[in-house]
Amino acid sequence: MDIKLKGAIILIVLLGALYYAFPTYRAYQTGVDPQTVENKVNLGLDLQGGMYLDIEIKADDAVKEILRRTAEELEDLMIDEQVDFVEVRQTSDSLIVEMESGRKVELDQAPYDRFLVQFDQSEQGDLTFLKLGSEEAELIRENAVSQALEVLRNRIDSLGINEPSLQQQGVNNIVIQLPGLKDRDRAIELIGPQAVLKFQLVNNNATPDSYNRLTEVVKYEEIWDKATNKLISKRPYVLEKKILMTGEFIRDARVRIDPQDNRPYVSLSFDSIGADKFAKITRRNVGRNMAIVLDEKIQSAPVIREAITGGEASISGQFTVDEADTLKIVLRSGSLPAPIEIREERTVGASLGE
Repeated sequence: MDIKLKGAIILIVLLGALYYAFPTYRAYQTGVDPQTVENKVNLGLDLQGGMYLDIEIKADDAVKEILRRTAEELEDLMIDEQVDFVEVRQTSDSLIVEMESGRKVELDQAPYDRFLVQFDQSEQGDLTFLKLGSEEAELIRENAVSQALEVLRNRIDSLGINEPSLQQQGVNNIVIQLPGLKDRDRAIELIGPQAVLKFQLVNNNATPDSYNRLTEVVKYEEIWDKATNKLISKRPYVLEKKILMTGEFIRDARVRIDPQDNRPYVSLSFDSIGADKFAKITRRNVGRNMAIVLDEKIQSAPVIREAITGGEASISGQFTVDEADTLKIVLRSGSLPAPIEIREERTVGASLGE
């Protein structure tokens, strides 16, 4: 073959390679969003470096949460229906309804049947046993993992990571790869918290040394020194164990600045069901303190001055703007259906092409 023809072929191949390689080169230059560049090659951890996480979803806790919510809804409904009962107790896989002596309630009929269809019922004297079916419990566990996958994906999207990878591995594990991640701490702050928001009443007549351990629990509000990032003290509150409401009804969360002290806080708005529920709760408990608890830590415990009917609430505390923004993101993305455990964390350096 003529040497000029060989040279021409080599030149054409080289120009073709440069043509197809240029979009990838351009996409990963500083200040360029790779999502806006077409025909690029996605670079994984081997080429970009980044973060690798292996996360386990504690799916059994999702079953316990479903039981807790069902017990709460059943209690509220029986109170509204003026049923004479003692209490609704929760075990690991069932509920026990204890009626007052000689009283009966038809739990397999309206209005109770709509949310008890997944339970097998049996009676023994004044006790009704509601056992969650094994197939239903397994479905809850499976849904917990798939829901966690979606929540984590929404949170990670806020990091601005290009081509993150989230995949279920095994039964309860999710493997996350974040190519090109620069801020490891920010990622852990977004991924790690379960972000379970609870509203519970404060018993101001009890103390941490003297309270009813069957119906009450002690939780703390942490006071931090923002200058040194050190914990100064913990203020104890005695709370009723009954959870009045959770963050499942949150429609939106936004960061706002309090004009009185220029501190950031997170403003919440509830959906229509949550707004009605919150109005009902505040109307019943005017004059009492209601603690806003996030992942078992009290954020604030304001006094309920009047019924709050606008479907809004706020979380105030010793937040920086960045911390308030992180809280906004995790609340807006939704809480994880169960706690997670980071089983493995690795920061991976770019290894190919060096």
